[in-house]
Amino acid sequence: MHKRLAIGLLAACLGAGHAWASDARMTDLSERAVALALEENPLLGYLSGLPMSDHSRWPDRSAEAISRIQAREDALLAELRRLEQDDVTQAATKLDHALLTERLEANTGLRVCRHELWDVNHMSGWQMMLPEMAKQQPVGTAAEREQALQRWAVLPAYIDREIANLRAGLQAGYSSPKSVVKRVSGQIDGLAKAAPDKSPLAEPATRADDAAFAQAFRKLIAEQVNPALPRSRAFLDADYLPKAREPLAITANPQGEACYEASLRAYTTLNRSAQQVHDLGAATVAANLAGIQDMGERLYGT
Repeated sequence: MHKRLAIGLLAACLGAGHAWASDARMTDLSERAVALALEENPLLGYLSGLPMSDHSRWPDRSAEAISRIQAREDALLAELRRLEQDDVTQAATKLDHALLTERLEANTGLRVCRHELWDVNHMSGWQMMLPEMAKQQPVGTAAEREQALQRWAVLPAYIDREIANLRAGLQAGYSSPKSVVKRVSGQIDGLAKAAPDKSPLAEPATRADDAAFAQAFRKLIAEQVNPALPRSRAFLDADYLPKAREPLAITANPQGEACYEASLRAYTTLNRSAQQVHDLGAATVAANLAGIQDMGERLYGT
């Protein structure tokens, strides 16, 4: 009896140890996924309230960096799939497993879109990111102020990378709609025409209790950042707009239908085709209309 009890206790302890190890692995995967997301886009840290130590860089949108991020996402997803959701015991880690699986699978599907090749967007493009980044840029310490100068000094190089990506996109047949390009061009023009002391991009200078930093930052905006903005608009107006697509539909881009399906999957988390969504919507509207008509006939005779 005592021997069987000892064996049972040992088995229970081993099972619990396996569960604890699985939960720990899931926690590690989650933390690595968050770090990777922040590496890909530092702005996410500010918007999510996550602590960060590096405030000196922009997202790296080079082909090499994108490939590196994707390879690390693939490795995370492979580890995640080896760790079955049933292996973890804590409710929080089970939720982490489900959410992380969903996000990584959605990201993998969206690669077909090649967003970096046609990212001219009046809602979430880099020209919309800049004022928010300026607002969030920490300047409370000497180290943070130095990082702010480092980040904004390389903004022209970031903009040039975006232009290079768009050129490559045009060569491969990718573009944004002309109507969107015109909106983005106007937004960039608005930033470029703002005086350095009133520009939303100079906002860090207004928050820092450091006159030397404020002067240096405004000088940086005036002499390095502001000249890069008209360069981007000139490219959009002269080179990009004439070749941009007329249709709004993403299907005008290469593999556009696959991109639409992947986007639908990412936004809804459902494996439901665009046609199924359309049919469901049409059927729902028809059912609602029939219900209203029946109610009118029963209640009002019309």
